Order: sequence, then structure tokens, then C-alpha cells
Amino acid sequence: VDGLKALLDRVDQRAKDANATLAADETFSAAYKHMPGSFAALSYLRADRFLEKVLPSVMKEPGTSPDPMSILRQFHSFCGTLAFDGGKMRDVLFVGMPKLMETAPLARSSLIFGTKDTFLYVAGILNLTKQMQWPAMPPGAPGFAGWPQKIRERLEAKGVTLDEWNSAFGPEFGLIGDWPDGARWPAILGTLPVKDSAKAARIVNIITTLDEDAVWNRAQRDGVDYFSLQSWGSFFSLAPTMALSGRVFVVGADLGSVEAAMKRAGNEHSELSASQNFQTAERAVPAAQQAFAYADPALLYTRLDAALRPMLMMAAAFMPSISDHADLSKYPAPEIITRHLSPIVMSKYYDRDGYVTESMGPITFHQAVGGGVAIGAASAFAYQKQQRGGAGGVAPLAIPTISRPTPSPNPDDTP
Repeated sequence: VDGLKALLDRVDQRAKDANATLAADETFSAAYKHMPGSFAALSYLRADRFLEKVLPSVMKEPGTSPDPMSILRQFHSFCGTLAFDGGKMRDVLFVGMPKLMETAPLARSSLIFGTKDTFLYVAGILNLTKQMQWPAMPPGAPGFAGWPQKIRERLEAKGVTLDEWNSAFGPEFGLIGDWPDGARWPAILGTLPVKDSAKAARIVNIITTLDEDAVWNRAQRDGVDYFSLQSWGSFFSLAPTMALSGRVFVVGADLGSVEAAMKRAGNEHSELSASQNFQTAERAVPAAQQAFAYADPALLYTRLDAALRPMLMMAAAFMPSISDHADLSKYPAPEIITRHLSPIVMSKYYDRDGYVTESMGPITFHQAVGGGVAIGAASAFAYQKQQRGGAGGVAPLAIPTISRPTPSPNPDDTP
């Protein structure tokens, strides 16, 4: 009751001590200065005080180095707003903390790989230091969750240190999602600039030896080295491929998409940056310094519709009972949906005392990522439940036979 009375006194401005209110707090004032003048919702967290209460042991200064929790101790405050702007959503998020590392401005050199069929483009800075360690996975976590840490451990066992990696490759990464018209599935590419081609070649060669059972096909064309795994999976026909030139390192799901990307590496102009949608979205947010993201949900929905609609119609033809639950003839045409889907854009930069991230679109970038993570987590949980037989005795999900031999399971990789 006393706490409620004190709250109402502050709301009605009857509090005797004005310095005890949030408005008088210097940390809040510093965070609030980064917010827009008008908004529909605001949230604020005094992170350092909160973490001291819930994680007192973690927030104590350690006596050893490196310290993987040092970044958490520098996290002072969080403030975010959500606004509606011309039929779109815009959010501004601020994280109060010192600048983690000094880097050159975001060059977005990977933009040259974008095309008129690009539905996703992300560029950012990798902060690969000894302090940045992969967190330990909790018991029961999926086996793939620990892959990054295992890959790093195996690289270090082969003599590839973080210092050598950072001297071979630049810190700016690119992620490109392309879905050409008529293609069955999208092509996802990851890129890194090459600083030292000799060191980069050594690291790539070591990567191909991490799994003794993996068979890599090697080829060289037009001064580019290609490393491609034998194709596996009859449905998706994946053949993970790496390509290395003197300027860039590219990773993709198949040889064809990686080869096409390497041919675009020599272009002077990007089809993506020349598009009107991209230019309009880019102007909607401040210039990016640490990260930039662009997504075209209209293009993605159009390609998904073209790929899935025939499958749905075929399923309805073979299983007439579907009509008891859904009338697929009334499934809306893609243009009815896509006219409401404008591009999503996100920009991250450092401003005085913290990192500011701004996003705008029919939904914001952070909402899209959060929704994707939630769907992925739910799918992984459902898959694990199916594999274990389910609580109600549901039969395990049937998995298509893989065309390539499956190596003997490693006890350490068991979820």
C-alpha cells in the first residue's frame, strides 16, 4: 500500500522529493534524448541495477582474463519506442554502453552481390575477439546449437587462432538472400572480404579437413578456388560450397549460386542498390555504422506463393478431405497480399554514449526477427517431440533417406 501511495503521488506530482522520480535520473535522461519526439509506446530498463539484483555473482569483476561477461557489465540502460509513421511501424532502440570496438564505417562492399531478385540483405561488423566466447549450451539443447563452439574448437586444434582469422579476413560480413523467378528454392549467401589471400587459403583448406567423412570437390575457374561438398538430400539437393578469390570469401548452399555470385563480384554497380524500393527504404533510416539490413517481404511472398500454391493444389487433388477444412479456390492472388507489403529496413550506429538501432516497415526488423525466432523455436520443439515419440505416443516423424552415407554418430554431439 505504501508503494502504491508513493506511485500515485509521483503520478499526480505531489511527491516532495522531485529528485527521486525517474525524470530526474541522469541515466534515463541520457537514454531518452535518443528517442523521437512522438511515439505510441516507450519502454525503459536500468540494466546495470537490474543485473546486479538478479545476477550478483556474474556482475562482480572477475580475477581472470579473458572475461566473456565483460560486455554484460558495460550494459547500463535500454530504451525503446514504437511509432506509426505513414501506415508503417518505426522503432528506435537505444543500448547505453561504451563503444565495443573502433572500426571503419560500414562499407557494404557485399552489396555488389545483390540482384533484382534479392529479398534479404544484411551487412554488419563481426567482433571476433578472445572476450567473445560462445556460451555453453544447457542440457537438452539441440545438437546443432553447439556447432559454432565445436567448429571454433576444431579450428583452434588445427592451429587457426582468432588472431590469424582476423588477419586473413576483414570484419565486415554480408548475408544475401536471392530467389530468382522460376527457381524452386532461394539461394542464401554469406560473404567476407579477404585481407591476406595466403592465410585465407590456408584456413579454407583446414576447414575442408575438419570432417574426415566429408568429401570435398575442388576446382579453380577464372582465378577463383571452389570447394563443394558432394550433394546430399534428395528434396533440397544441398551441396554446400565455398569460393575464395583474392578479394572475397563466399559461402553458399550450392555450387551454381556461388559461381553466379563470384561473377557479380567484378561488377561496378549493384542491381539491388539501383532499385527504387531499396533507395526509398535506405533513405528512411540514418546512415548505418555497425549494421544494415533490408528485406523485401513482397518479393519473398511472391516467390513462396509460386513455389507452394501448386503443391497445395496437388495435395487437394489427392486428398479431397482437405476441402472440408479449407476452400483453396479462394486462396488470394499474391498481388492482393503484396500490395500491403513494403520493404523493411534497419540501421545501427553509435551515438555519443550508446548504440542506436532504427527500423521501419509494415512490421519492424526486430519484430520480424523475433517472430522468426519464435517460429523456429516452436518448430525445433515440435521436431524434438516427434523424434522422442511425443507425450501422447505420437509416432516419430519420418525422415527421407539421405543419398550420401551418414557417418557414425559422435557421443559428444548427442543432444
